[in-house]
Amino acid sequence: NYICLHLIKSSTMKTQSFILTLLSLTVALLVGSCSQNEKKSVINPIKFQTCTLDRSFDGDSTMPSLTLSLKMEYPISFSDANILKQIQLSVIQSVTGGTINDSATITPEYEMEKMASNMINDHRQRISEIKKNPQLEDGDCNSSTYYKTSQEVLFNQDGLLTIQTTDSSFYGGSQGIKFLYFNNFDLSTGKDLNYNDLFIEDSEDIIGSF
Repeated sequence: NYICLHLIKSSTMKTQSFILTLLSLTVALLVGSCSQNEKKSVINPIKFQTCTLDRSFDGDSTMPSLTLSLKMEYPISFSDANILKQIQLSVIQSVTGGTINDSATITPEYEMEKMASNMINDHRQRISEIKKNPQLEDGDCNSSTYYKTSQEVLFNQDGLLTIQTTDSSFYGGSQGIKFLYFNNFDLSTGKDLNYNDLFIEDSEDIIGSF
């Protein structure tokens, strides 16, 4: 009886060992298959040039100074020239905030210089108007001000391109203001994707319910 029981146990252990080995091989084969089928990300063949501009208006005892700092990630090379031009226009407009009339002759340097010049002129006019306020007290217009905008490429893979634009400014008060904007480009068309392109109808309500 002991020998029979021993043989049964030994046979059972061998069977269990064989099953475990078979399961391990199966899992290994499945993992290997998944790894082979896993899609690898592809970097988009688009190149950028970082354009920067720093300007300042010194001001005086009656006019506060203004410091400007602009940084643009400007695309300079892509396989499709028409798509490249679309993205270039969107990138410039994200920094300057203006409408570009002649896209054939634009350059990032010119648009940034024009923006800086306009902002300094607007600053002078705005302060001049404020000073006309009879309730203005000494020191109300003497604080230094600044405006900064910069861009960063957040994602550039598999036919999609995301560029973040950060605007920060201070025109007096206890603290400055900061805004973030995002451009999401489909590189197969050059389209700047909007909310409706990325989410299904009523998705805002669905997401809000979580």
